[in-house]
Parts: sequence; structure tokens; C-alpha cells
Amino acid sequence: MRRILLLLALTSCIDGDQMIERDEPEIPPFDLSSAQTGDFAAFMACMNYDDFVASNMAPAWSTIAMTNQTGTCTGCHTADGMFSGDAQEFFDTLKQRTYVQVQFFTFDRVNDVVDVNEETIPRVGKAVVPYTEHPRFNANKGLDATYALYQRTMTRLASNNCK
Repeated sequence: MRRILLLLALTSCIDGDQMIERDEPEIPPFDLSSAQTGDFAAFMACMNYDDFVASNMAPAWSTIAMTNQTGTCTGCHTADGMFSGDAQEFFDTLKQRTYVQVQFFTFDRVNDVVDVNEETIPRVGKAVVPYTEHPRFNANKGLDATYALYQRTMTRLASNNCK
């Protein structure tokens, strides 16, 4: 009986059309005065719009072309804001939605380290399991922008220059 309940619970979590979270609660304000450089919440709180723009995040991610068909990421991802060419929309989505944050950044709790997520989006672009139906793309341009944003945010965090 437990196996059946577990199976039902798991299948109810899977949405075959899009895997986006629903009714995600907003992240509460974070007290930066007690932040450590490895704290994911502090990292996200320290990330700012000017660094996002200077890192070229919106243009880099929104213009990635599909390699096996025509179009870009924004062709399909208009409703979720993840790859929007509108920098403010993309930034706001990244700051407010945990699901989006973990597509771009990781947190190693054991070593207390925030880093760029080099796995999820590139795996989607290579259409590996479980993303076999996804159009293929090369994520390098977007990852370069993500690393630039990461470096700027870590520099702010380390110098206690978060606002």
C-alpha cells in the first residue's frame, strides 16, 4: 500500500508539459549582516540588477539558438520568465523563484559553497534523460554570462557591499 501511495505522490508531481513550480512562496528578506560567503540566501540577496545587466545575462540566454530547429529559448519560455530578453523580468524571476535560482546556481551544504550550476541547463541542451524531447542548444554563451554574474555577486558579498 505504501508503494502505491508513493507512486501516486510521485506521479502527481510530474507535469508532462512543463516542469515549473506552482504557487511558490516568496523568499523572506535575509539579514545580510550575518551572512557568510557560502550562504545561498545571502548570495541571492546580494545579487543586484546592475551586475545582472553588466553580466549580459538577458541577451546571452535569450538569444541562444536551437541547433536542431529554428528559434531561441524565449520561443518556448515566455511564460516562465527564465530566459526573457527583458532584463528586468529575467532578473526579477531569478531573484524571486527558487526553481529558477537552482537552474543557474548550486549550493553545496557540506562545503558551504555557492557555484554556477553547470549541469542542469547544459543537460537540457544536450537532450539527455529526462530531457530527451527538448530541442538541442549550446549553453556556453549563457554559462559565460552566469559566471560573470556569479563573480560580480561573490565580489560584492566578500566585500560586504550588498544593498
